[in-house]
Amino acid sequence: MITGRCVDSAVTLGALIHAFGWSMDDHDALAAGTLSATSSNAAHSATAAISPIGALVPDYDNMGFPVAEVSSDGAFVLGKPDGTGG
Repeated sequence: MITGRCVDSAVTLGALIHAFGWSMDDHDALAAGTLSATSSNAAHSATAAISPIGALVPDYDNMGFPVAEVSSDGAFVLGKPDGTGG
């Protein structure tokens, strides 16, 4: 995706809008998509990768970053690859 300056989560939200055919009136789906995009975009925070206690996190050198599995209604599950630190 090519864009000018925008909010980081907007790139993911744009892909969700396109993939699921959401309209600008699908407020619940857009809100949930924004939340999933923001949550997965904040991966470094969610896994303590940039935290001052990051070095205390088990398996820090094999940090696993979150992956959001999003459904067409905006519901999502946030997880990370098995066997990774963070």
